[in-house]
Amino acid sequence: DVAWTVSAVETALDACLERLPSSLRRCIDLFYRDDRKTEEIAETLNSTREAVKKRLQRARTLLAECLRSKGLFGAVSPETTP
Repeated sequence: DVAWTVSAVETALDACLERLPSSLRRCIDLFYRDDRKTEEIAETLNSTREAVKKRLQRARTLLAECLRSKGLFGAVSPETTP
């Protein structure tokens, strides 16, 4: 097992976020960093709530795959969108 420091996890997560397509990264930023609801994100991006939910789901899947590829969180699975 690899011991991960908070700093190493943050670095890995930042690297994985950078690999996301910009449209997915924007949704993640608005949802998690700006604490926006999916309805608000849809309005901001001139999109539908369903499209935003799909983007968040895809982003979570890609982030989980990226983190697993780095040996982080072997059992990470994307959570569902509220």
